[in-house]
Amino acid sequence: MTIAESPLSRQVRVYGTIRVNRGLPSEMKNESQSLKRGETTFRRKDEILLQSWRDTRVVNMISIIHDSTMVDVPRRNEEVKKKPICIFQYNMFMKGVDRVDQYLSYYSLLRKTVKWPKKVAFWLINCALFNSFQIYHKLNPTSKMRYKGFLLQVTKDWATDKVETDTDAARPGTSTQTPRVPHEDPPGGLSGDMRKRARENCWK
Repeated sequence: MTIAESPLSRQVRVYGTIRVNRGLPSEMKNESQSLKRGETTFRRKDEILLQSWRDTRVVNMISIIHDSTMVDVPRRNEEVKKKPICIFQYNMFMKGVDRVDQYLSYYSLLRKTVKWPKKVAFWLINCALFNSFQIYHKLNPTSKMRYKGFLLQVTKDWATDKVETDTDAARPGTSTQTPRVPHEDPPGGLSGDMRKRARENCWK
């Protein structure tokens, strides 16, 4: 909770996700592991709230704004799901880095490896794909394509795209071979004297 005490002392109220190793009490860690889907557990110290809630995985939140209230959230199939209000508002208003991290965690290219340059390269490709997805939606505001569909379409385009060689790009159409200067072997080369041939080549 120390991570939230500093902004609170300056009258700054914040909320967001928190990692397990960033101040979550040990008893709360154990409780969160045994949570079933839709269940929650929380701890409060004065105005600081720590709350864990399990959906497909455990989400840990820290807030200096909310209480532990659960709210009804309608879903696409007309089903209503209960969710902590801090998580509901976090999903509604988050932007920038948090939104990027959320999307990159869905379909990540990262794999375990001891070669860190490979990991950085995959992460950069991930970011480039997400940026392309955002640009696509800016240029096509009526499109309903989701991130997964966009990735599948990009993969198909990469797999089926015809790769042109530099020669084809430089000379479109039927290519003709460039005429070469006929090679003439100097007469001295037939004598077996390599020193004489080298001298003739120098003076040629």
